[in-house]
Amino acid sequence: MRGATLLDLERAFPYIEENANKLAAIGEIGLDFTPWICGTSELREEQRAVFRKQIQLAKQLDLPVNCHSRSAGRPTIEVLKEQGADKVLLHAFDGNVKVAMHGVQLGYFFSVPPSVVRSEQV
Repeated sequence: MRGATLLDLERAFPYIEENANKLAAIGEIGLDFTPWICGTSELREEQRAVFRKQIQLAKQLDLPVNCHSRSAGRPTIEVLKEQGADKVLLHAFDGNVKVAMHGVQLGYFFSVPPSVVRSEQV
């Protein structure tokens, strides 16, 4: 299993741009820093670069982003803020409350997964 690459985006963006009037959002996009998916700093930086490009496309098309993160709540919100994303849904967010509150202050929306009941953070 692997995440999207910059080359994948080069291939997909023309199709997305041509069909933008049929889209409700760009997503599901985000960061997955679980060790078996993204075990090195180089892979994490590549994911960040892809995520930045996807956010830029959403802004260009004036569409919201639907984001999902795994083991990367804080980095996800940091990249969204850095890129000036303002139409954001963080889907199935499982980061800690302090990080989530930072997103709330930025105007982001959150959906919370049922697994939160098992979290030690609650």
